Amino acid sequence: MTKLVSRYAFLFLTLCLVLVSCSKEDAIESTNENGGEIFRFQAVTVTLNSNLMQNEYQGTLGGETVSLVRGNSNTLTFVVSPLAAIGKSDLIIPSLDNLTVHYDVKDTVLSESVENTVSSFFGNLNTFSQGLENVSPVEPEYETSLGLIAAFEDYYTNATTEEKEVVAKLYKANKASFDFLMQSGIDSTHERYTPTSVAKNALRLFLIGTATIAVYWAVDKVTDILAAIPLPSLAAVIKATKFVASVLGAVALHTIITNFIKFIEARCVAVNTAISNNLGTLERNTNETYLSLSDNVSTIETIKTYRRSVNTSDSISANTLLKSFFDGYVIYSDALISLNNIIGYINNYNPFDNIPNVTMRTVPSTSNQTPETVTQEIFNKLSFSTDHPNLQIVSSTLQGDGQINLKVKIIGNPSSYPVHGNLKYSYTDDFSSFSGNFPINVQPSLVGSWTMATWNNGIPCNTYVNHYTTQCPSILAYKESKTGSFQFNENGTFNFTWNDLQTNYNISYNTANCTIENDAADTAMNGSESGTGTFTGNTINYNGNPDPDTAQFISANRIKIYDEEYVRN
Repeated sequence: MTKLVSRYAFLFLTLCLVLVSCSKEDAIESTNENGGEIFRFQAVTVTLNSNLMQNEYQGTLGGETVSLVRGNSNTLTFVVSPLAAIGKSDLIIPSLDNLTVHYDVKDTVLSESVENTVSSFFGNLNTFSQGLENVSPVEPEYETSLGLIAAFEDYYTNATTEEKEVVAKLYKANKASFDFLMQSGIDSTHERYTPTSVAKNALRLFLIGTATIAVYWAVDKVTDILAAIPLPSLAAVIKATKFVASVLGAVALHTIITNFIKFIEARCVAVNTAISNNLGTLERNTNETYLSLSDNVSTIETIKTYRRSVNTSDSISANTLLKSFFDGYVIYSDALISLNNIIGYINNYNPFDNIPNVTMRTVPSTSNQTPETVTQEIFNKLSFSTDHPNLQIVSSTLQGDGQINLKVKIIGNPSSYPVHGNLKYSYTDDFSSFSGNFPINVQPSLVGSWTMATWNNGIPCNTYVNHYTTQCPSILAYKESKTGSFQFNENGTFNFTWNDLQTNYNISYNTANCTIENDAADTAMNGSESGTGTFTGNTINYNGNPDPDTAQFISANRIKIYDEEYVRN
């Protein structure tokens, strides 16, 4: 059974449109609800607990036909006819399980003169028009809005006393809501700096616009019902009501179009992240580009998010805000037919007005992804983790706009180096949610002091190797050993020392028969070389030498450079 809440304001709380209501705030189980007092000419809203499938429903109020139009996913708005019977009356909507709301219908009575009653209405309308005239850039719909307002003002100037009274009663019955709508139409809220916050503000105003156009539509609908009643005296009521409806349509049109454009341009849908210009891999896809890190060493890399504008593919999104946008878009699209009809009515009334019809705006079918520098507000919506048992994130912070400071350390005893894993990420904001990973290589850090342990592919340091003469391979020429060290610093520089320990045997021999002729005292011929350079990760570059070397980790505390192995001190 359909649940409902009835209010006799026409706007919904989720849009923060606060109007006076004397009905219950909470949903009830029964479809028989007391809606309280309502007034002739008033726009009344019924709020349901379930989503509505149509933009228009037919019902009865006191047995007389009413048309109800959808204001958002679960609200219906109707206008109380000026002919509605005074007293207790039931609203019944057959297609919604005979939803029934009990009302007490009152007449709208002017407590002051017509001119005093409508003075604030025209004041708000004038402020709205002036604001619209100064808007840049000028959209085609703005010309239509200004034309409708000008036509209404011309009409009112020459209207009969009876027609002016109808305008005054319509305004009095809906004063709080009409004032709110026009003031929202010239909303001066400053836009925030992120696409998400800009889009949220634009969507808020867009939905105010679609709620407004639903009220316009409901007001116009009551004229269709009145037109079917063969009473000549209703002509003035119908004419005045249509012109008031046109003003609501003008306000709604400006609000909708302005914020439709802002919402589309805001690029509110975040789709991926890039670190060091490498786009992350979404879900289970593979990416062979690795991000190289050093164990427990902070690395600063660029970070971006990629965004796109809303497009038609988002119409099936489960995101609440995106659903509300497309829900409002459907209301706007259908209401345009009625708005163009009323434009035709006004142009026929006064051909000199020549107000242009409105062409429906379309949601793009596709939209390009563009990079965005990550700010702290955006970074706060990202979270990181690793999927390798030997890797742990120490910290991930924003160094500055567009720069991530990332530190990952190796834990336990990995089976090999570098440790290959994934930096997993997830992102969630009001409009978007995605996750993926960056493949990473984590090397133990070179920073520290290293002492040569072996040379020439495995010979222990301080172990001498004999070298024989070329002409006589049986005669010793000299013996040799090596020592050395590296000092790698946190600032990416290093210095090294290599010592060549050599002892010459000083043996004289006959090259013809390889016999020793003299054996002089041994002499030491030690040499030393030192230098500096820079390193990035495990790539080392010697100053003055264009050829780099690579430090290959054998374990966390043992490396191999060229044919030498070093151990960490």
